[in-house]
Amino acid sequence: MAQVEVRLRDAAGNAVSAYTDANGSFFVRAAAAAALVFPVQTGARNAATTRAMSATIANGACNSAACHGSAATGFIHVP
Repeated sequence: MAQVEVRLRDAAGNAVSAYTDANGSFFVRAAAAAALVFPVQTGARNAATTRAMSATIANGACNSAACHGSAATGFIHVP
């Protein structure tokens, strides 16, 4: 789903947002992510629904085999 906000927030309250494309993919530029201290909490929202990711993110390797690159880890879906 396009134009879903994905927000990353660290324990100090620093946050970075990105918006999904038509495939649901998004990216955060390295310069913006540099303000965050890992681990971070993540969530996605549209105008009607907010979903939080249950686990924290330890690093920026979300597409690695240890995270969303594997079949075992699901994705956040905002209907």
